[in-house]
Amino acid sequence: MNYRNYRGRRLGRTILATLLVVALLALLGYAALTFFDLPLPFLQGGEDDAGLNLITEPSSADPSSEVKPPPTEPSTTPSTSTPGGEEEPTHLDVSTGLWIPLSRLDEAGYAQEVVELCQSEDFNAVLIDVKEADGRLLYASAAFSAYGDPSLSLSEAIAPFVEADIRVVCRLSAFRDGLYPRENRSLALHTASGATWLDREYISWFDPAQTGSTDYLAILGDELLAAGASEIVLDDFTYPTVGKINLISYSEAAPGKQEALSTALESLQARHSSPLFSVMLTEEAARSGIDETGGQITADLNQFAAQLYYPVTFSAGEGRLDDFPVFKALCAAGRGLPVVTLADGDTWAAAAAFIRTQGGFLYRADGAYGA
Repeated sequence: MNYRNYRGRRLGRTILATLLVVALLALLGYAALTFFDLPLPFLQGGEDDAGLNLITEPSSADPSSEVKPPPTEPSTTPSTSTPGGEEEPTHLDVSTGLWIPLSRLDEAGYAQEVVELCQSEDFNAVLIDVKEADGRLLYASAAFSAYGDPSLSLSEAIAPFVEADIRVVCRLSAFRDGLYPRENRSLALHTASGATWLDREYISWFDPAQTGSTDYLAILGDELLAAGASEIVLDDFTYPTVGKINLISYSEAAPGKQEALSTALESLQARHSSPLFSVMLTEEAARSGIDETGGQITADLNQFAAQLYYPVTFSAGEGRLDDFPVFKALCAAGRGLPVVTLADGDTWAAAAAFIRTQGGFLYRADGAYGA
């Protein structure tokens, strides 16, 4: 029987010699890296730990030789990050000022008087009505000329405030509209028979779940923004809460009221680089945070609204806010702004001081302000 020669010892010697050469090369390489102060490599797991990536450690050179960015001033803007690390939407700075009738801006000298009063009281904004619940636009609208007032140019009327760097906030009735839904019945709330539903004052309402309803508001928003407005307050941004609301017929495929309102507001804001639309809360939403009939959920609207507003009376002062704990908490957090109605017995000095502290707007129906 023939056997092959035994070669185990010779193979072992070869392996040993190879290992000695590798070790010697590694020693020489380390010495070279150390001598020339080169970065040392190390291995790190890949993103999915399926492989290894070769990473280079930063050099231990003199820190003074590194190029550093110039020092920056600490930011005065509050952080918008949530505890979970998500970014909250950026909101407008707090507006403080006067609610004035748009019709009075035609009067000679009235706009300048308001500008001077705002400057003397350190107010930064005016609030004006641009659309009533009956559907009328109180200015000459290029997009919806049939509903507007051709005699009043909005850009010209608010120019004195824009030039004085006073913010112009426009209020409009959103889903309560006595004109457009009647002429565009597919966008209106209906009864089971298909008739357009009307409230106690015989005013029709948009269906907030309809994309066309949001489109109408978006077009108005673009028009107001182009005229010089910086914020739009959506009043009646709700489903009807009074009248024979049991007669309203909703499609089985329609989203819930809360979802429809949140979606509409998010859609409006998404058309602009910064939040443009604010919301006037219903009484129940301001009190408890949830208006099941109207569909407003304060927490949901707060995610997308530039600000949240609610009307209160000044005579009761801060005590009036106690009746609306959810809205009072929003005010304390800088997210709620009251619209404060002045009565005949209220003193101007006290009211102005209150609004400077609280934020929001003072309101007199006649627009007559001052001492």
